[in-house]
Amino acid sequence: MGLCMDLGHSLRTGADVVKELAEAGSRLLDVHIKDLESATEKKSQCDVGQGVMPVVAIFRQLMKMNYRGCVNLEYEINGDNPVPGMLHSLGYMRGVLAGMAG
Repeated sequence: MGLCMDLGHSLRTGADVVKELAEAGSRLLDVHIKDLESATEKKSQCDVGQGVMPVVAIFRQLMKMNYRGCVNLEYEINGDNPVPGMLHSLGYMRGVLAGMAG
């Protein structure tokens, strides 16, 4: 049985999301990522890279695991015009990955 891990929900429960990814191991099939200004408040969602989500550590762990599944941006804010924030979030994550590769 595989897992789809929603990192925003996991972080809000107080979980160490990097540790949880490692423990999921080969059962991890899919990841949903968002960022939060507060690790406990759902309404504190923000663009990825502007909050408390340990994005660099998450990607390091996924690479260490040789993870081959998807990391899906879950962007639920700025409903009237979400594209700029989505692009910023995706750009931040791509930058993290590029920095890790170089």
